[in-house]
Amino acid sequence: MTEVNTANRFVTTYKYERTKGSSGSTMTLYLIRSYDHIEKEVLPNKRRDTDASHKTVRKSNLKGGKDIRKNFGQADSLQIWEVARAATAAPTYFKDIKFKLRSAEGATKMYFSDGGFGQTNNPTQEGVLEIESLHGKRYVGVVVSVGTARGSKEPGGKSILRRVKQLAETATDPENVERNMRRQANTDEDFHYFRFNDPKGLDVALDEWKPNGLFTKRPGRKTLEKIKSGFYRWVQDPKSLKDINDCAKELVLRRRIRAADAPRWERYATGAKFVCGYNACSNVPFNDRKVFEEHLSRTHPNPDEDIKKTLGRMMKRWQYQAPPK
Repeated sequence: MTEVNTANRFVTTYKYERTKGSSGSTMTLYLIRSYDHIEKEVLPNKRRDTDASHKTVRKSNLKGGKDIRKNFGQADSLQIWEVARAATAAPTYFKDIKFKLRSAEGATKMYFSDGGFGQTNNPTQEGVLEIESLHGKRYVGVVVSVGTARGSKEPGGKSILRRVKQLAETATDPENVERNMRRQANTDEDFHYFRFNDPKGLDVALDEWKPNGLFTKRPGRKTLEKIKSGFYRWVQDPKSLKDINDCAKELVLRRRIRAADAPRWERYATGAKFVCGYNACSNVPFNDRKVFEEHLSRTHPNPDEDIKKTLGRMMKRWQYQAPPK
């Protein structure tokens, strides 16, 4: 279900499907969205056809200037655990997650695997293009990309294992997108881009973390210590501190502009909505505090001192789970 005027989110996955009686399957990029994106807008350029790591999602997917591999439609109805599984099913680590859909053509099995290949291993560019295709370029303000402190040093050696690892490193290199975004920021003064990532990297494998134990070679606590130590080293660099301060200034500026429209910000930040509890209205929802106040004054006249109490009683908003003590 789509929420109006709230934060929108999407995750990238790769999807391939098999229909009974069909031959083969096609792998395509799939965006799992929390919002509707119905119109198949013409993208501002064809940067999305440059992903060489998956030949099945290249120029053949652009027809008439439209990108047919970026699925359009209503917000996905998957549960949060299904989204997490679909977005983290890294090959060789986790199995693909499978969904079965039935239609007039027969049963279709849809498989989702980790979107961390090629340019989508850094989904920043996908996010920028998604906003541009929905609203236009001028709605892209500050873009913040947070890396995983992956080292840029290529694995050495001539063994088969080293070569396979080097191919995997190339296929999942997030810095290709970083370079594209940096070029765009250098040529467009209204495009504010910040990338927080330690170029020296952390020597931590995806499966390095192990439960703490007396005979564990690399227990989880040591992995966490390594990550913390690397972060403190990176954050003390003058350039890192400058980038953090510059980014904070841009974000605070936009936060203040948004906060000037208090009802809209309340809706965006807390998911607040108001449900009229009077029998005559049959629980009609309102997304704006001011509009609901006007409704109460016009339809259910109350003394001014009671409106605030009524608003509090009829307001619904997200409940954040308190962290465990």
